Amino acid sequence: MSMRLPSLAGHERPANLAVLMREAFVALNDRVLTRLAEHGHGVVRSAHGASSSTSTTPVRR
Repeated sequence: MSMRLPSLAGHERPANLAVLMREAFVALNDRVLTRLAEHGHGVVRSAHGASSSTSTTPVRR
């Protein structure tokens, strides 16, 4: 496999689709965890570290 990056003839490098999709997933996952905590499910955690580091939301009672 070649490690050389292809020449883009001066154009900006396109965004990495995998990174963009993961960022969208992390944002959605964090919102779901927040909503679950708001509705009394504060012990639910994301699987496999799939959320940002700020996903721990205190439970309001």
